[in-house]
Amino acid sequence: MQYDIQSAIALVPKTIIPFRTRLKGFTITPTSVSLRNVSFCDPTVTKSGTWSRTGNLVTVTISNNGLSNNSRVYLNVSGGTTMRDGTYEVSNVTASTFTVISATSGSANGTVDMYSKILIETDTYNIISLPVKIPGEGVLFENGIYAGLGNGTTVSIFYG
Repeated sequence: MQYDIQSAIALVPKTIIPFRTRLKGFTITPTSVSLRNVSFCDPTVTKSGTWSRTGNLVTVTISNNGLSNNSRVYLNVSGGTTMRDGTYEVSNVTASTFTVISATSGSANGTVDMYSKILIETDTYNIISLPVKIPGEGVLFENGIYAGLGNGTTVSIFYG
């Protein structure tokens, strides 16, 4: 039996563990009944850029983004209004832009941090906490764990 399991809580998107570790399990706690997601990413694989939205189509500009169509990324929106943090599937990829579909609509723009190496992604559509146990040794995160939280979501992790 393993006795060195530790826990941490993320209330906002952040690097929750800054060192090599194994994720053993987690509990997602949404604050409302609607689609909520959590993505656990490599915190060292991130790039910053800008976004602009017309209707519900969002164009993200990040030079040398390294993406291809249908890639999944976590976007942490740090500027602008009404664009939600979350995990998105990208399309219309060029070397410096890509598009995603937003749950909200209207004209807006701001800044964004993109995490493109997602190791675990999960969704819930319930207000009840969702515990997830990872069997065996867990999932190895070489460079730490960035907890990418969708709006209205917190997560508790168990690692070691």
